[in-house]
Amino acid sequence: MKKKKKILLGILVMMLLSIGSVWQPKAVSAADTIIGDDYPAKWKNLPLGATNDNWKMATRYCPSFVANRLSVVNKFDIRRDGLER
Repeated sequence: MKKKKKILLGILVMMLLSIGSVWQPKAVSAADTIIGDDYPAKWKNLPLGATNDNWKMATRYCPSFVANRLSVVNKFDIRRDGLER
């Protein structure tokens, strides 16, 4: 019985080692993840803080840019009205 377990364990180890040598994770460069300035032109061209964005933040300030990025890229739901119960 112990011999069978050792043989099965040896086979399993060999299989795992062979899979590990064949599969390689894809390298991701910084250039693959750069998005750039995707702030909407309707706000980008206004004077600083001239209006509020969709999240009730003053436009052309960092929080407005981050809220836009989180919403557009990460599909993050930003609520400024408080939590509904």
